[in-house]
Amino acid sequence: MKTIKKPLSALLLSISFLSTWAQVNPQEGYIITLQQDTLRGIIDYRAEQRNTRQCDFKKEGTQEFVTYKPGEIESYSIPNANAFYKTLTTKIDNRDSTIFASCLVRGAMNLYRIANFMNADLFILQKNNGETLTFYEEDGTGNADRAQRRNRLVPVYNMLRDSDRATKRLWKEEINRNTMTQIVRLYNEDVVSGIPTEIFTSSGSSYQIGSGKKNRNYHFVVMGGMSYQKHTTKEGRMTNSTEFTMTGLQPKLSIGVNYNLTRIASGLYVEGFISWSRIGIKKDDVNLSYNMCTSNSFNTKLTGNDLHFEVGPAYRFGKDLKVKPLVRAGIDFNRAFGQEFEAMNISTNYANLFETYYYIDNKQFFFGYYFGIGAAYPLSKGAILLYLDYNDTGTNIPLQCFDVRIGYEF
Repeated sequence: MKTIKKPLSALLLSISFLSTWAQVNPQEGYIITLQQDTLRGIIDYRAEQRNTRQCDFKKEGTQEFVTYKPGEIESYSIPNANAFYKTLTTKIDNRDSTIFASCLVRGAMNLYRIANFMNADLFILQKNNGETLTFYEEDGTGNADRAQRRNRLVPVYNMLRDSDRATKRLWKEEINRNTMTQIVRLYNEDVVSGIPTEIFTSSGSSYQIGSGKKNRNYHFVVMGGMSYQKHTTKEGRMTNSTEFTMTGLQPKLSIGVNYNLTRIASGLYVEGFISWSRIGIKKDDVNLSYNMCTSNSFNTKLTGNDLHFEVGPAYRFGKDLKVKPLVRAGIDFNRAFGQEFEAMNISTNYANLFETYYYIDNKQFFFGYYFGIGAAYPLSKGAILLYLDYNDTGTNIPLQCFDVRIGYEF
């Protein structure tokens, strides 16, 4: 008997250990507390039904898992599994219930799902104004009475009535996870709210509505605007001349890429831009002399082109704001080309034209810097950007520029 007890005990212990190990699925994730604090760590990501009842979370730097029930935290997310669960309190079978609901679509209209609730998927539609509706998927047999089905879907129709495409598809197709995801996608495409919409797929990826592509961390940008330019000469660079300042207002065009560093912070970006601006600055009635000639009064003008390569971080504030303020800064690789400096003698109307201005070295890039503020206004597809920047080119023509640009991020 003793010889049987030891192997049997070891076997039971092994089965218990393997059972416990098999149930644990640690995944990197984060929770958002009721105070809107984001805590990162490990989440025990299990079966769908269990995930709606509790979240087992181990904070970074700790050893123990803490179990949170719905209502004790705002939400939790496992990015690698593309899973997002939010605390919702809603009427289910005429009774108020608080659960963690799995998000399928997040945007102007949110779609949540509770898998296999009473042997069928339960869907929850929720608008940003708090209006909420719960309903079940259809049984898949296609045997439902047409009039009964229409009566059952009237509340869903009323939630979606602002989109003709969504309501038409609602009547035509069977209600299940895939069709409801597509119906809410159509609604969010048609109802422009300024709120980005994200669709969560069963494959563990997400994409922005209307793009048909997986959600990217990078976005292309095109911008245009005006640059107020200022350049102060250095005293004595022209014989017997005094220091004077030339100014002008010229166009500026930019193309670039914004890369979202979501793993560090959702609002943090690295930006890279190539920009072109026209140089066009002038100063009238300047006393100067050149080549030891007698000092005279001149109207001066400097023209040319400026090419910028801007690289630096940016941060957008306000995760839930419709208009997100931003700050940005970085370094500027700059090269000026095609410059002409003209000094027109006012008394003689004789122009001195110098193809290469005395400050220029056309073969070099120079380092400058920029910093600025702005705003991002998300749309259902892309975002509108506004930048207000100060830029010091740092070239042998030290231009100080105040730029205003508006553009589109896609």
